[in-house]
Amino acid sequence: MESKRKRRIAVFDANTNDCDATADAVREYYGSEKVWVEKHSDMKNFVEAFCVLSEMSDGYDVVFLGVDGMLGVETGRNIREADRHFDLFVVSNNWDYGHEAHRLYALDYLIKPITSKNVNEAEERIQWKRTSDAHMMR
Repeated sequence: MESKRKRRIAVFDANTNDCDATADAVREYYGSEKVWVEKHSDMKNFVEAFCVLSEMSDGYDVVFLGVDGMLGVETGRNIREADRHFDLFVVSNNWDYGHEAHRLYALDYLIKPITSKNVNEAEERIQWKRTSDAHMMR
């Protein structure tokens, strides 16, 4: 029997504590045994790692991107240019970057601190939307 590949999830946040907290919430929600979570609090290293993985057939499946300033917004633009085939969640301390999240094709916008409950609610909204879209296409 072939084992299912773990979901590849990247967490980027310039604030190391927020990066750690988001990664912990992601592992708690998805289950540590089902996901591979890579944390980045250095934008340059994150963009380089992202681009390398995007060139491979198995890039990231999901990215949680902290955008509490232009550094996060620019990072979002750079990774979207490299790859458009991953699910993106924008994470922030406030609602100021909602427009940018929309422009980055984010699936949801989450306010810190991130908990497994926040991740669950976001996944439920996405599932509802995908189900609704599928019904509309019939």
